[in-house]
Amino acid sequence: MTEKEAFDKFGDKLKQHWTQNFKDYDFRPYGGESRDQVLSRLLECLKELNNGMQDWVCIVGHDRCLCTLLEHFRLEPKLELGGYKVIELDDGRATDFDK
Repeated sequence: MTEKEAFDKFGDKLKQHWTQNFKDYDFRPYGGESRDQVLSRLLECLKELNNGMQDWVCIVGHDRCLCTLLEHFRLEPKLELGGYKVIELDDGRATDFDK
């Protein structure tokens, strides 16, 4: 279900809930992880991959996870449904090759 379909089906109450919660990006939805918890887990994974001296890595995930990682590296935290980004990390700095 897309965001528009969800708003059409569940109305303004859902829109108000999403708007309030996403203003504070570090909210913790229904027992899930907060932004900081997601980021900590992602950075630990990247650290482990880097210790393995990988030349390149393909990361697959859902919107919140991937956008949190993009935001951390000061890239625009927005992905289209089914979209992807090609980035290069060098010494903690990210370059977005999609721009």
